[in-house]
Amino acid sequence: MAPDFGMKKLLEKKLINLPIVTTLGTLYKKSNLDFVNRVMLLYFDDTSQLDFQFKEVEQTINQTLIALDTISGYLCGFKRDAVIVPINLKPRPPVFNLEWVYSVVNYLLNTMHFLNVMLEFYKPSIEMCLEKDVPFRLPSAYVNNYRELYEMLDDRDEVIIQPELSEMIFDEINLGRAEFVDTYHFFVTHCLDKALKYMSDDKLQDQIVEMYLKLMNTALDEEYFICDYDVEYNIASQNEMFESCTSVDKTRTQFILDCLLKCRRHKTLEKLARLKRDTIESVFKKFKPPEIENEVETPAAIASKQAAISEKNREQEVEKMIKEIMEMFPHLGDGFVLACLEAYDYNVAEVTNAILEQNLQVQLYDIPFDQIRIPPDPLANKPMVAYTGKKPDYDDALKLLNDKKDMERIKTFVLDGIQYSNDYLYDDEYDDRDFEHVPMKVADNPIEEGEPSLPTFNPNREELASDTSYTSEDEYDDQGKPVNKDTAAAGDNRSKMNFCEDPAVLRERREQRFRSKHPPKNPQQKANVVGKPKGQGQDKNTQKARDKKETNKSSRANHNRKSGASWKRSRGMIPS
Repeated sequence: MAPDFGMKKLLEKKLINLPIVTTLGTLYKKSNLDFVNRVMLLYFDDTSQLDFQFKEVEQTINQTLIALDTISGYLCGFKRDAVIVPINLKPRPPVFNLEWVYSVVNYLLNTMHFLNVMLEFYKPSIEMCLEKDVPFRLPSAYVNNYRELYEMLDDRDEVIIQPELSEMIFDEINLGRAEFVDTYHFFVTHCLDKALKYMSDDKLQDQIVEMYLKLMNTALDEEYFICDYDVEYNIASQNEMFESCTSVDKTRTQFILDCLLKCRRHKTLEKLARLKRDTIESVFKKFKPPEIENEVETPAAIASKQAAISEKNREQEVEKMIKEIMEMFPHLGDGFVLACLEAYDYNVAEVTNAILEQNLQVQLYDIPFDQIRIPPDPLANKPMVAYTGKKPDYDDALKLLNDKKDMERIKTFVLDGIQYSNDYLYDDEYDDRDFEHVPMKVADNPIEEGEPSLPTFNPNREELASDTSYTSEDEYDDQGKPVNKDTAAAGDNRSKMNFCEDPAVLRERREQRFRSKHPPKNPQQKANVVGKPKGQGQDKNTQKARDKKETNKSSRANHNRKSGASWKRSRGMIPS
């Protein structure tokens, strides 16, 4: 059968399409690459159905984007206005289920692997992905999805109870992350190939360089993605290749490297490289979000985990030893073989020699050779509860409220602080003259009686400043009693009621008291007229003339012609 005839029949019967070609490439890419290349040439070189091929490629890209959005929605939650497209994946269950996690990881791995194969064997699909902004959505999907998966698996009892399924999950997580990084690298190499192809065209090269820098800046937004990508494909060497064949700005490429070197994830990967564990598997296994990576487990928790794992591994090793001995001696029972292993400290060689030489220990002859091992009774199934993560310290709110373990510590703390009381130091009372218990009371007059009194100033006493009864000397008689008792009483009440009077009022009161005590010696008389100092117009005749003029002065102006004319008409006169 000729290849053209066979290809024609395959296309007519619809026995070959893009999913089948991608599946064959997935299965035989590593083992039989020639066969995969022949299949790809048969399918993609057929020019009679180019429109159908483009539609299939575009449909595959759209399905990939829908799958990534749906998986991100199941893991991290959908947006309010998101349109949920059903895929071959169940929604996230309310109770943690390790099998559902495996289905998500497997679906994510297959989706990215099919896209990777299509980009590898059909280069026009790279341009179609760039038009739909596929590479610019990969870094965020990479970090968000796998971070949520690691948080779900962290500190779960199911991971220890089902070690085989857990190992499969982590293996497929590592493979899926590698597929993300490899897929992203296809777009970077595409830019490099285009830059080498159009070395003579500066405009096209500038567009390609901008696309490359946009890819790197998008990856820089996600620290874990850019660091994992740098471990697999060195970004510094890629920048050097672009600088050698294009006129890219070295400042922009150096900025990308500087940001990469400052990432905490990059420093962690450098430590792994020094320990010669810089393979892609070891790098991906160390992937953890920052909040989990900074947590430090207690020695007790680490010891309990190691004990559970070691006990499980111990049981598996014992089972292998029993099977190994029973293959050589099928007539023996597994119970007798287990007793022999316990007697010889689980040394298979010594047990085998002892059985062949019939030189067993004395206590083993009391056990029947065909004794069957009876496994222990299985534990009762635990009730399914909605909460299977870290258990709280209290079963209910009542136990939380009745917890008194911190009461003794609080009591000791309070009693220790009583001796440092500072009630007197920070007393809010402004005037403490009437309180006898206040220490260091300011004395009114420190001079003893009989000695001449000296003028002293006591800031705690302001009777003269706040009492209105001292405003003037004229208000007191010769014996010192106030003339107006109501005013004095009101002043006393005001001075006692006010906590702190207005300083402006106090200043005004003191100025008034000063003026009353110290009047001016030569007060100048106020002049009533303006003129020369001689006479000043204050003699008796001038005063009489001024009073007469003031008395006979008209109440209105005498130059209003309109009013004068109307007055003349009212009397029969002719106005002028």
